[in-house]
Order: sequence, then structure tokens, then C-alpha cells
Amino acid sequence: MQKSEKKLLIDLFIWCLATPIAYLLRVGIPLEMHWPDIFIITVTMLPLKALVAHRLGFNRQCWHKVGVIDIYTIGEGTSLMGAVFFGLAAIFRESLYMPLSVPLIELIVAFLSLNAIRLIVRVMDEYHREGVAQGTDRKRIVIAGAGDLGTRIAREMLRHPESKMDPVGFLDDDPQKQNQKYLGFNVLGPIDSLKEVAKDNNVDEVLIAMPSAPGKVIRKVVEMAQEVELEHKIIPALHELLKGDTNINQIRDVDVKDLLKREPVELDNQEISDYLRDRTVLITGAGGSIGSELLRQVLKFEPEMIVMVDHSEYNMYQLDQELRKIETETTCLPEIADIRDYEVLESIIRKRKPEVIFHAAAHKHVPLMEENPDQAVLNNVGGTKNLVELALE
Repeated sequence: MQKSEKKLLIDLFIWCLATPIAYLLRVGIPLEMHWPDIFIITVTMLPLKALVAHRLGFNRQCWHKVGVIDIYTIGEGTSLMGAVFFGLAAIFRESLYMPLSVPLIELIVAFLSLNAIRLIVRVMDEYHREGVAQGTDRKRIVIAGAGDLGTRIAREMLRHPESKMDPVGFLDDDPQKQNQKYLGFNVLGPIDSLKEVAKDNNVDEVLIAMPSAPGKVIRKVVEMAQEVELEHKIIPALHELLKGDTNINQIRDVDVKDLLKREPVELDNQEISDYLRDRTVLITGAGGSIGSELLRQVLKFEPEMIVMVDHSEYNMYQLDQELRKIETETTCLPEIADIRDYEVLESIIRKRKPEVIFHAAAHKHVPLMEENPDQAVLNNVGGTKNLVELALE
């Protein structure tokens, strides 16, 4: 017999047993005179309960990792059968002894019993794994961040004692979380108290679980950890977590990208509009990745003309084709030119008379330019010098 079939049989046994228990709680002892009614009701409801349990996947639940969704599913199934039972009690109460309170009592008993068996299995499984992990070298972990991500990773540590990671508490700057408990662990203080908390609780490692925190906060945690020679790791940001469920395997070392995260820049759109509207704007490197995106943003502020300068004929053609599909009153003029060619650049500027110049024409791929430093200097230094001199003139 497969494991899923065994689970289904156990569920049906518990669920059917809930009926006489409900009668016992409602009527009391003795039940002898009601056994025929109880037997008929139990046998009648059995195939319906089996159908509901199978359709809702009771037998596919992983008991040793049962969660809130599983509880909801059991609640859905027992509520459905409770409604059916109540309907039968209302229809056949003249021919069978079925007090209208019995279906409600049975619903509660079944819901609690079906969840209890799962909880018992989960507790025994976690106790067993904890026993297996005892005696090994373990790390005491303080989690920086008592939000959803921090509590989820703490729960994973509890579920996987073989990871050799024991949470000792949380750190969080939210005043409402101070002195609170999550999963039985205290919020030990704000982020700034890391050094004191680590010393008082013999912490081996700090785990940063603040995916939305700016780089300066991550840097502060890392610096404090380094001062007390504390190991430090981080949980990935949200876009990385979306690739899979949160688990211990996603804990990684702090990367330089975590330290350089910038806070969002708030732009003054009105000031930008006043600066660009009805003016002539020249953009160098307009066909490149940065220049083309800059052009799209400038277009939103309705300049009178945008002069697009790029030395790549293919990039300029692609950009021109894209702009033809956009409805705008701004005139967009393509100019094929190399910013290293002073005379051509001078001719364009004298002819178009730009009032604003955005310079995005540069060789930007560092490893490639390290192999070709002469071209990097000619373009990035020489071309910029040409543009600056002409702008000043």
C-alpha cells in the first residue's frame, strides 16, 4: 500500500470517528439506543468524505512539513461535509435521530483531530532531526531583520537542524518590534546593538535578512560585525528570492553589490520640464544603451528638437525606426558622426545650435578597454575634450 493511500485511510478513520464523538458530546452516555442511527450516518457519509479528501488532496499533504495552507484545506473539507451533514439532519430528522448541533460538533472535532495528527507527525519529525544533529559543532545565529524574510529563515533553521545553525534572536530598528517574540525568539534590540548582543549571547554569526535595506545599512552591519570578528552572511534580495522558495541554501556571503545599493533618487519632474521643454537638445552616443534610454526619457519632457549623434550607422537606424512609431511633436534628427572628429562635430553644433548637450558617447566596457587603452583615451578623453570646447565656444 502506498503512503498516500495509508494517509487517506487514517484520515477517513479519524473523520468517521468524529461522528460518534460528536453524538457523545451532544447526548452523553449511554449511546446504545442511538448506535443504529450513528452507524447509518457514518456509512452514508463515508464515500462523500473519501471523495472530498481525495479531491482536496488530503493524502498528498506532507505531514512532517504541514503548514497554514494545509490547515485551510482541511478546514475547507470539514466545513463542506459539515454543511452536507447539517442538510441531511434537517431533511431526515424525523426518521433518524440527528440533532442539528451534531454536524457543528462533528465539524469541530474532525478539524481539530485531522490537524492534530499532522502536528504530532511534524513535531516528532523535528524532534528526531534535532536529536540527530545534537553533538555536532553548531553556530549561534542572530538575524538582522525581524520581518517576513527573517522569520522565514529562522523557521527554516528550526526545520533543518542538520544545517548546524541555531537562531538566538533578532535585531530590528522598528520600535513596535522591540521586546516582541517571533517563533519563540526575542527581538534583542536595534541594529546598532549588534556588538553588545553578540557578546552577551555568544553569537557566532550575523545573518542579514533585510532585502529592502539601503546599502548604507548593510555596510553598517558588516562594519560592526567585522569590529567584533563576527561572521556575516546575507539573504538575497527579492528578485533573487523569486527564483525559488526561501531556504538555507540561499544564504550567501555579503557581496560588494549589497554594499553599494543606492536609495531611490526622487526627481523633480517640474524642474526637468522647465529645463528641457521647447529647447534643442543634443545627445551623443544616442544609439547606445545609455544614450537611447536617455533619449526616451528626454522625449517625455517635450523638447523642440533632439539631435541624435552616433558613429554607428546600424544603431542609429534601429533608433530611428523605433522613434518613427512614437507619436511626438519633437523633431528627432539623426547625425552620423564620431566625436573624435572635431570638424564634423563643430559643423553639427553650429548648424543645429543645441541649448542642452547630454554626452553619452564613450567606450564603457572596462575589460575590453583595458586591452585597448589607446582607443579608450582617444574616444573617452579626446572626444569629450572636443565636445566641451565646442560647448564652451
